[in-house]
Amino acid sequence: MRSTGIFEPEDIAGSMLAFGFDGVSLKDDHARRVIAEWNIPNIVLFNRNLRDPRQVSILTRSIDEHVRSRGLSGALIMVDQEGGMVLRMPRYTTPMPGNMALGAIGLESEARQAGGIIGRELAAMGINLDLAPVLDVLKEPESSVVSERSFGENPELVSKLGAAFIEGLHSSGVGATAKHFPGHGSTIIDSHYDLPRVRLSALELEEHVAPFRYAVRRGVDAVMLGHILVDAIDSKVPASLSARAVNMVRDMGFNGLIVSDCMEMKAVASRYTPEQIVDLALKAGLDIIMFSHTLRVQKRAYDRMLKLVLRGDVDEDRLKASITRREMLAKRLRIKPSSRPEEIVGSKKHVEKCVEQACRALTVIRGCSKLGNPPSKPLITYPPRLNAPSPVAGAGGVISACGIARETGIKAECVRLGAGKLEPERMIVLFYSAGDLSRLPPRGWMLVSLGNPVWLRQVDLSGYKVVVAAYSYRYCSLKALFNLIKGRCRPKGRLPITLSEKLPSGHTCFND
Repeated sequence: MRSTGIFEPEDIAGSMLAFGFDGVSLKDDHARRVIAEWNIPNIVLFNRNLRDPRQVSILTRSIDEHVRSRGLSGALIMVDQEGGMVLRMPRYTTPMPGNMALGAIGLESEARQAGGIIGRELAAMGINLDLAPVLDVLKEPESSVVSERSFGENPELVSKLGAAFIEGLHSSGVGATAKHFPGHGSTIIDSHYDLPRVRLSALELEEHVAPFRYAVRRGVDAVMLGHILVDAIDSKVPASLSARAVNMVRDMGFNGLIVSDCMEMKAVASRYTPEQIVDLALKAGLDIIMFSHTLRVQKRAYDRMLKLVLRGDVDEDRLKASITRREMLAKRLRIKPSSRPEEIVGSKKHVEKCVEQACRALTVIRGCSKLGNPPSKPLITYPPRLNAPSPVAGAGGVISACGIARETGIKAECVRLGAGKLEPERMIVLFYSAGDLSRLPPRGWMLVSLGNPVWLRQVDLSGYKVVVAAYSYRYCSLKALFNLIKGRCRPKGRLPITLSEKLPSGHTCFND
């Protein structure tokens, strides 16, 4: 293994694993085990690792210094920072409205800017690989695992916006990961809880694979395999453990890193032991196997990997190829954290662009002509997830949906969904998911979907004068919504998914 620059079996074993840990410094026990004892050079960060941007930059610098002291090219420090629903570091960072909002805008320039903002903030904190973008084509709109994380139902749009997002990350020196190959967008089952099975023809499957082919041609750095059993590829094991899925990616001409989704998700963890997962993943040809959370599980995975390396049970050329890919990417993505990351992360400029983008994404589905006559003292009713304050980018503080309304100049009264006296002429009804539907009042001035608008299918929209899709419950999207009500926002969004024959993909009531 000398040709890769790796001299010890422990380094070889560690290089093929990606672990997360609890704590905010290398002095914390979990971090010490992962970094100092097991020499894992691929680290997945979460909000649990964030105290403030400067602390994260210190943490990432110390991780990278330790990794390079072992003779490796550097650390790969990763995070799922997609925008919208999935922001693994929601505090301080700019809460970009997410993929479906970008799909509603439909412009590559906006996707590129979103990727650029996310990339600049990650780079400032020393994070060099984003586990984004999601390239799943949403053919099953009620998918609980993909939902508004998708750009939409059109493979061509997903391909173009995904590639533009990747370009935005690259402009900041941050790597990108296309996920979840071969496409999670035709499943209802969430792989965090069970293993979804996809029975598509080869022709149908190609629609889901197409965005990944496009991303490979546009220089994506990594491809993440999803925990999906796809009969057209491999009917025995999920794609994340399948040699056929790995070969399919390689046959696209991709020579970058192939990584797994987190192997602690129940889709695989309920079916295989950590040792079996390592065996199957190595046999399949994955470059990096991810275990994000549990120390006990991580130890079993590391011990198994080290045992296989020490015994010589894994072909040396196979190991060398994976480690060389990892080393080449780590060398290319060597970035220096900012000495003042707090001036970049959640900056005023980024937040202003975020609100502007969220405004453009707003899709007025019904009642465009009614927007100019809002109630003078609206009654805002909101779902439980907005009862807890929402993080504000840049400030590290918190603010509620009602607080954002008042900040925008709206003299609002606020109650939770299902509570308080109904006054339809005053009501602005916010909801997020199917779980909120039973509490929706039958009438109101405005109804707002803050997530995947597919759930509007189950609502009698005739009881509302105005119906809007915002695609996100984050600060920028709420700020844009209330700017719309105040007449300060010109929405440009069109539905990126089909709700019905009368509400097809591309719909906005401004067409009426």
